[in-house]
Amino acid sequence: MPKIHRRSFMLGLSVSTLGYASADAQTPTWPSRPIRLVVPFTPAGATDLLARILADAASRALGQPIIIENRPGAGGNIGTAMVAAAPADGYTVLIVDPGAVAISPSVPPGVPYDSLRDFEAVTQLVNSATAFVARANLPARDLRSVIELARSAPQKLSCGTVGQNSTTHLAMMLFERLAGVSLLHIPYTGASPAMNDLLGGRIDLAFVGGAGAAGHIREGRLLGLAVTTANPAPGLPDVPPMATVLPEFDAAGWFCLLVPRGTPSIAIQKLHQAFASALRTEEVQKALAQSAFEAVGSSPEEFAARLRSDITRYAELLRTAGAQTR
Repeated sequence: MPKIHRRSFMLGLSVSTLGYASADAQTPTWPSRPIRLVVPFTPAGATDLLARILADAASRALGQPIIIENRPGAGGNIGTAMVAAAPADGYTVLIVDPGAVAISPSVPPGVPYDSLRDFEAVTQLVNSATAFVARANLPARDLRSVIELARSAPQKLSCGTVGQNSTTHLAMMLFERLAGVSLLHIPYTGASPAMNDLLGGRIDLAFVGGAGAAGHIREGRLLGLAVTTANPAPGLPDVPPMATVLPEFDAAGWFCLLVPRGTPSIAIQKLHQAFASALRTEEVQKALAQSAFEAVGSSPEEFAARLRSDITRYAELLRTAGAQTR
């Protein structure tokens, strides 16, 4: 599939509109109107939860409302493409995990944007864990038992993820390769429908954001098998790292803020300052600790370098997991 870059997405926008947007963002009064924070997944998932944890505190720092807009589909690629095509005025911001910007670009047929050329980094918000969870009544009660059960019955255990080529799908593929098992993959448009089916017993297993799974695990509605981080995740201290059973497993994730390429520096700076400030507030720190997130708040330059290196790292993980890459 040929790449369609941000410039081609924006042909329909008038020159006068772009000029106004650029001038507005260049003035010291930015922001002068509400900011749209695009979540490329369904409500109630990890991305949506993090956006809502941060939005109020960041909006207070900016002096303008932050409106959360869910644009799910294609493992986050639809909402991500929409932001790539948006005016570069600072009023449309993407909150996203590695799936749409560091994984999907390496998987055929690719995506209609270039993660490095079509976006500018604002910050890495947090480190995050993906949780490997099971329905509460699954006979296998821990990770080793699940591996044994899956080996005895290939393609019998169903496993949900938040979408094809998402971070959770990569974690599932890596688990299959390293554990020597084959699961029946059920891709969803986000964590919420995957969790609903898992809680309802319609699927057996799922790889989902630790934030969305933490409360269900603590209250016994789901069985926490493992997390993808090297150490136990905040909010999930009793769920062991996958590497305790599969030492080569490494699929820790993150969430970041990106804006369309060409967004004026004053908007990027103020967005970074507002969200970094939000991460330091007591209310946000408490919410993060309960939701398997670890605050970061890196500079735009630091996260731009990480995104570039992680595109390479995830391509290597995809090959390790046995996936086809571009």
